[in-house]
Amino acid sequence: MSESKTRIAPATLAGRCANGYERGAGRVVHAVMCADRELRFGIDSYARSLCGKTHGARSAGWGLAIGYEVTCPRCIKLAGTLSDEQREWAEAILSNDEASTDQELVEHFVEGGMDRADAVAAVAHRDKFLNQDPNNPPHL
Repeated sequence: MSESKTRIAPATLAGRCANGYERGAGRVVHAVMCADRELRFGIDSYARSLCGKTHGARSAGWGLAIGYEVTCPRCIKLAGTLSDEQREWAEAILSNDEASTDQELVEHFVEGGMDRADAVAAVAHRDKFLNQDPNNPPHL
């Protein structure tokens, strides 16, 4: 079985779609981490954008926005400033460090070369890394 790669894809939240006319009104395109298979079959309903946004209970879920640029300011900031190595390093620390305080983690990330705003944003996602589903690991 080949290893599935994870990549950032542009996606929108469809909203409630009570009558079908709401779709596309006021579109915000987020950056969502997803596997290659999700690009073919649709993004997982539990996926989160880089800024932490996810669908609500009555939402129609994520829809791929192929051909669109990411417009969410927080997603752009997180996607553009972290290198792949920094992202993997931060994800590994967030997944395994249960003892450090949030402030200690922010300082550790800053000492490791991350921008303070990126470090604070990464630590804000700490709970989802500590309580992760092994079949669907979270990503920054």
